[in-house]
Amino acid sequence: MSAKRQIRGDSHGSSLVRAFAILLIVLFGLAGANAGQKKQKPEGRFKEWLQYDVTYIIGDDERDAFLRLANDTERDRFIEQFWDVRNPTPGSPTNTFKEEHYRRIQYANSHFTIGSGTEGWRTDRGRIYIQLGEPAQKMQWISYGRILPSELWFYSNALNPSLPGYFYVLFYQRDEVGDYRLYSPYSDGPTKLVRGADTPGQAYQLLRSTSLELARASLTLLTDEPVDVSGFRPSLDSDAMLTRIRNLPNDRFTKERISRNTQLRGLVRSRVLTDTPTLQVTMAPFQNSNGESFVHFLAVLPKTLEQSSTFDKEKNQHYVDLEATITIRTPDGRPLFQQSNEQTFRFLPEDFEKLRLQNIAYEDRLPLAPGTYDVDYLFHDPVHREYSLARQNVTVPEAGRGLRMGPIIAYEEAQQVQPGQHDAPFEFFKIRFVPGARREFGQGERLSVFFQVILSPGSVHPGQGKRIKVEYALGSLSVGTPSLSSEEIEANQADSHGALLHGKQFSLAEFSPGNYRLVVKVTDPESGKSDGQTFAFRIVPLSSQSRNVTLVGTQFEADQQNGLLDYRRALSLDAEKHPSEATAALEAGLAKNPKLGLARDLLAELYFRANRFQDVNELFSHSEVNSQTAPQAVSVLLSSLERLGQLDRAIAVGQRAVSLVAGSAALYEQLASLYERSGQMEQAQELRKKAREILQTREQVKLPETARQ
Repeated sequence: MSAKRQIRGDSHGSSLVRAFAILLIVLFGLAGANAGQKKQKPEGRFKEWLQYDVTYIIGDDERDAFLRLANDTERDRFIEQFWDVRNPTPGSPTNTFKEEHYRRIQYANSHFTIGSGTEGWRTDRGRIYIQLGEPAQKMQWISYGRILPSELWFYSNALNPSLPGYFYVLFYQRDEVGDYRLYSPYSDGPTKLVRGADTPGQAYQLLRSTSLELARASLTLLTDEPVDVSGFRPSLDSDAMLTRIRNLPNDRFTKERISRNTQLRGLVRSRVLTDTPTLQVTMAPFQNSNGESFVHFLAVLPKTLEQSSTFDKEKNQHYVDLEATITIRTPDGRPLFQQSNEQTFRFLPEDFEKLRLQNIAYEDRLPLAPGTYDVDYLFHDPVHREYSLARQNVTVPEAGRGLRMGPIIAYEEAQQVQPGQHDAPFEFFKIRFVPGARREFGQGERLSVFFQVILSPGSVHPGQGKRIKVEYALGSLSVGTPSLSSEEIEANQADSHGALLHGKQFSLAEFSPGNYRLVVKVTDPESGKSDGQTFAFRIVPLSSQSRNVTLVGTQFEADQQNGLLDYRRALSLDAEKHPSEATAALEAGLAKNPKLGLARDLLAELYFRANRFQDVNELFSHSEVNSQTAPQAVSVLLSSLERLGQLDRAIAVGQRAVSLVAGSAALYEQLASLYERSGQMEQAQELRKKAREILQTREQVKLPETARQ
């Protein structure tokens, strides 16, 4: 059995589902009377939309909400919003998701409708095509002797974390006529693909003589799962994957994506959110003294301290409640983790009076491995019921790739860090830089900037006296000759991992108002390698200098001590295909906090992928499976115990797991297989019956009656 990736986060699935339900109510205007209204039977175009257009992509919650709408105006608004939250380009007149969906329906009806009269969208091939799109490869076997007409589709999946990265879907004509049916390795088996084969082994060998890929797919649809060529036992993971495909609209990832789109695209319309202002964010990756990369950020909220604060009469203080939720995603939209912090910041009356007209800014750090990420910022003021948001992209460069320069950051002041103070964002070598996040400066001001330079590993030796050349060009984007200058900095200032920090100030007194650009280039004279960055800004006649009230997230230290930072870093390392480094990060996190179940579950999967079955076993030897254990972690534990020959313990763990993880058909199937191996056929049959009941219930809930034929 092969371990598959699940959606990860610092909160559990129940909170995601609750958040989705709340957003569904807000999004589609179902508060109040509609929420308790009886379901209506849609007619005409609304019936066609629900039972034909979106039957394979609408979730159960959405379907239920639609059926409770009272009139056609609400239904039309629901349909409009249904497509809006799935539009990959918000605000665009063209909704590429919607267009692609209807193209798939048309293709299915054109290519999969057969002589029986069944419309193509109703067939198994039609359904898979509509849900997953065009496969990367298609292979067909028609008129191949004893092999029944078959069609094998290969998918390369980079968008949905609930499905494997690479997998097959197999169809065959059961009676050599009629629809191609979806093939299940467990329910069908190799003998269903071959005429006159008495055993799975005979069928497999005949399939193998025709196509190795077809023979392999008869036992497993997963490309990274070993095939049992001795007992020819089919894969249970394949059937679990087919179940996940059927249930994609109700998948946690789908719900999280809709919730995120709703929050971040201004589609929430209620008395809470009417017009969502945008944050001004400055973010940059830096390498710390341990060689670890963190993305430091400053988010400036569009409100002053006075506008955001509340006065506490009892304590004679002003306070600000702030909830910060930062979501990290891969460029294709796959969520990696959320970093959340809820804090109350208090101000004495005399301090408040000095700061009340300054904007609030929030600083923190994100533990991200080298790679490219999308970062969604969502800030909530629960007292005033207001939100602010932003989305940015950041690239964390790969370490050890030669000389490189980090982004140019403008700062307001540099402060010496006092002994005993906690490490803070934008703090390096006991100096804390206070970034301003502005790109507009008054004539006569000074532009102060800093940046990090990472030298090649092993390029600096004590006492060598090596120097790095830094060149500056500051000038207008349209006219004039830029102001040029250069200097050299000592390379031995770098720490043991090659990182050094440098700052520079420029007087703007001699520059006229307009748009300008600062270009900085660093060069290693020995190797000749260079790197550079650009900082664009504007000069205005009057000084626009405006300080911020900077609030610093205080959860960082606690997350560092309890292993959460290591866990989050491991998620980004795993996403960037660095399993060894991800494993080391998780082991470090568990060393700090042995009760960190999130880290244990992911580490179990990484061990399993590396065939470290005994290590999986030892992970759970001191911490039993509980209701918070991820189902995939349970699955890899059972598979590891089976491969270690500990069948009795695997059965005991599996029996405990199915009592804790409700509704997991895959776990029931896996436990049934274990009972079967131990010769307990009656128990195996009962468990398989339970698994079928779960799957049938899901299928009945999922499809309207007209589409289940």
